[in-house]
Amino acid sequence: MVALLLAFACLRGGFLIGALAAALITVAAVVVLFGLRRRAAARSRVSPWGALTRVTVVIVATAVLGVILGAIVLF
Repeated sequence: MVALLLAFACLRGGFLIGALAAALITVAAVVVLFGLRRRAAARSRVSPWGALTRVTVVIVATAVLGVILGAIVLF
């Protein structure tokens, strides 16, 4: 959700590259979450740490992208 908001803000600000990067992060998050869901259905028991790690990586990547784009806008 944060990556979608970031993509929208970049589009409104005229940063097409930032919007594309945020959109790619969003797509990656959706693919990871649906992949985890499918894998959980295939197995009877899935460790929650794998999913938690993947979601954390996506959140951190979105935050880093936001900081980079914020620095570009300010300077």
